Amino acid sequence: IAALILFSLPNTLFLAIGGLLVAALIKPEKNVFGGPLYLVSQRSLTIFIAGLWLDNRYLTAAGSAKLNIFSWQAMLILGACLTYFFMEILLHEINDTLNNATPLWVSFITSIQFLGQIYLALISIGILTALMYPSMGIYSLLIFTALLVVVRYSFSLFLDIKDTYRHTIAALCRIIEVEDPNQPSHSERVADLATEIAMEMKLTGNRLEAVNYAALLHDIGKLGLETGSFDAYLDSDGITQQQIPHAMIGAEILEQVKFLRPFAKIVLKHHLSYEPNRRHNDIDHPLEARIITVANYYDQLTLGREVSQRLTPHQAIAKIKKDAFQFDPKAVRSLVSVLKKKGRLIVAR
Repeated sequence: IAALILFSLPNTLFLAIGGLLVAALIKPEKNVFGGPLYLVSQRSLTIFIAGLWLDNRYLTAAGSAKLNIFSWQAMLILGACLTYFFMEILLHEINDTLNNATPLWVSFITSIQFLGQIYLALISIGILTALMYPSMGIYSLLIFTALLVVVRYSFSLFLDIKDTYRHTIAALCRIIEVEDPNQPSHSERVADLATEIAMEMKLTGNRLEAVNYAALLHDIGKLGLETGSFDAYLDSDGITQQQIPHAMIGAEILEQVKFLRPFAKIVLKHHLSYEPNRRHNDIDHPLEARIITVANYYDQLTLGREVSQRLTPHQAIAKIKKDAFQFDPKAVRSLVSVLKKKGRLIVAR
């Protein structure tokens, strides 16, 4: 970003491509279009489009006057920086969508929400570096390189914390499977399907993450049920009860852990049936819970305890539609759409 503001477009492309090739030699990355070639193409296109804002004017080149923050030039620089930000994320998400068949718009918005703060920090450092370069020269690069290292390190710590959360939740899922070995990987399958349904329903950012985490933990309350107890009997009697014991126990468990507390209400309500005359909002009946209800029921029908009782995807959808009053119709429609995209439902034309 600093080079884009300081130098001509060809020189900026030369610096960026040279840096990418050096980085690729140090730490190769696998990409769908062939490693360094894909990265060079992505960065070149991003820099070229962002550079159109500057129109070949070198706004803060050495020897020029200082940049006025409230000038038209500053607006051009801001436009270039934001274009760089959006283009880089968009091209990355197009690549990811082609590989994983995820909805482009949902992935794009989620990435902006997730990466927005880190990119704003990098944009600020790039602009400050360009402003200081005319008077400080190479020393400005040394000073702001230190800031870049701090930003990268802070972001790395943030990702490590997220990774720790995910591994903690995965470990809890393994414990659930030990307690209920008849349904291996049930929580992971429900989480994957619920996340796909949520993306189909255009959920993004924290809400998408909440669907995934709550789905992974939706059966954690089974750890608190004694085999053969009255609660265990009630728990096994029907899939859409209003107050199912393991959902209540699961919510109580999650309430005790700070970073899991936001998912407690979703787990509590994930067996609550959908009724047209009831208020269905984020307080009384969260959308995340309604999504998990559908994903959980579908998984129970298609990969239940007894192999002889399992239904095909077509049979499962037919049964869900037959009991449609129990499920959010939007979630059911999104489930059908996800299954069609994955090729599990074949629709005759």
